[in-house]
Amino acid sequence: MDKRTQIEEQLDELSYLWTSGEWSLQCVHYSRARVAFVFPKGRPSPQELLAVRALVPRFANAPMSVLKAEVGNVQEFIVGEFGRIEARGLQAAAHARGLQTRTEDASDTVYGPVNGQRVLLIENAELASRVTEEMRRRGVPVVSRVEID
Repeated sequence: MDKRTQIEEQLDELSYLWTSGEWSLQCVHYSRARVAFVFPKGRPSPQELLAVRALVPRFANAPMSVLKAEVGNVQEFIVGEFGRIEARGLQAAAHARGLQTRTEDASDTVYGPVNGQRVLLIENAELASRVTEEMRRRGVPVVSRVEID
């Protein structure tokens, strides 16, 4: 049986989520930002390398050779994804050390089936997406919205 057929069968088995009237949807929005350090001269200066070392925990105790190998020849270094509050703090610390930053929105909104205090976790991402899409299409109410920063 191919993967598509398996998903369709599992979707049929979960149809009670939108036919029983007992389940609702919870909406969770994750406010995230992807932060990068930008080096205007095409690669970081020695001062910028030291600033990166001070701001990125995995480089704090690493030899300079490791830092240079990963960051020394790039125009932009993606630090990672953070909650919005943490991202703003990192930007402020970077600017205070003379680094330029670029931030992109990396937020995500997910829906999940809930029944009172019970939450149904569907580990297969494709199946989870199809289930919540079908529940929304069938008019299952969204009973709560949560914002996580």
